[in-house]
Amino acid sequence: MTSSARGDAERAALAPVSPPRALLGGTFMGLANLVPGISGGTMLLACGVYTQFIGAIADLTTLRFSKRAIATLAWIGVPAALAILIFAKPIKELVETETWIMFALFIGLTLGGVPVVLRMVTRRGLGFCLGTAVGVAVMAWIAWERYSQAATSGDGAGAVGPVLLGVAGALGASAMILPGISGAFLLIILGVYTTILGAIADFGAWGRGLVFGRAEGAANVELGSVLSVVVPVGVGVVIGMVGVSSLLKWALARHKDTTLGALFGVLLGSLLSLWPFQRPLAPGSRLFEAYAPTLGQVLIAAALIAVGFVVTTAIDRFGNRVR
Repeated sequence: MTSSARGDAERAALAPVSPPRALLGGTFMGLANLVPGISGGTMLLACGVYTQFIGAIADLTTLRFSKRAIATLAWIGVPAALAILIFAKPIKELVETETWIMFALFIGLTLGGVPVVLRMVTRRGLGFCLGTAVGVAVMAWIAWERYSQAATSGDGAGAVGPVLLGVAGALGASAMILPGISGAFLLIILGVYTTILGAIADFGAWGRGLVFGRAEGAANVELGSVLSVVVPVGVGVVIGMVGVSSLLKWALARHKDTTLGALFGVLLGSLLSLWPFQRPLAPGSRLFEAYAPTLGQVLIAAALIAVGFVVTTAIDRFGNRVR
């Protein structure tokens, strides 16, 4: 990449963030990180605040504390955190009980982010094509492994220790930054999805009990058990965001088209794991099994895919008007 192109990438990362776009992006990023199949990074791309977000994180992790970086993270991070705390419990239950409905909606939301990624590409040459091929291949391999294991494994559950929770937090943070990679999907693969979302829901209930004076609500939560999950995950999140944000900022500045090609391939490849008509082998399982849908389910799923696509496209167009 030429020095001029690198300068363009740096300026994009330093551009001021639009508060309405950042609020929408943060809210959808928080929701996206609760559900398998859609990436928080994809939602930031769809809202047009992705480069500012990773630029702000990279600046702060290298101890460059500018007002712009702090404001960007505040506008995006606060609504994301609130969305996670508020919706962790209901979304977990919906994904477990209405998997096909949620997955169909996620497919549409993900497809709506495709044009956003393509607009960021300067040249769709060999580098972009190779990156796309690699991204699709990686996600296809993950999908194949998951589906093949479901046919031969038990319920996919396993013991959850602090090291595994830390790794899950680091991978989840990476998914916040990398468009097309679902943090919740990675948590399902690791078998800690229900554990982490349940702990977040309990932590939110404990916090609401303290803030609003409902002592009985806080007392019903075993804080020690909750913190034994939340703390290792939080440490992993910090490590993941520091490392991945700096690496991604460097890659976008010096190998933009190849990097975006890989991200585009990952986004497309993630659809392979979002076949709507599948269900967990057991609550909290990392493995899913497919089943034959009814005609009504197929028609409703198609409508939900269209709804998801329209929602993401509308967010993108709104962001462009604000800009």
